[in-house]
Amino acid sequence: WSYAGGSVYADDFYVSPVAVTPPPPSPFSVTPTVSGGQFNLSFPTTSGTIYEVLYTGNVANSTWQTNTTVIGDGSVRTVPDTLSAGARFYRVRAHNP
Repeated sequence: WSYAGGSVYADDFYVSPVAVTPPPPSPFSVTPTVSGGQFNLSFPTTSGTIYEVLYTGNVANSTWQTNTTVIGDGSVRTVPDTLSAGARFYRVRAHNP
């Protein structure tokens, strides 16, 4: 390598690593619907954002189970679930990879 008539050697410079933190996911709304004996949650996604659809049978219980995980692609995604005999509470958690 050369520049302005001089030489540059690998030990002449150092590039420090830079940690890049992605911005937090954008806020979004979840739309619940029931159709044909099926419960659906629909929500807009952002490309690359990870969405976890969680549920519990008792909102006072701190144990939430994963229904499914969706990778955002910029479209509105719909997650179906069968109507069960008991009540279910849902939440959708978004985070960047």
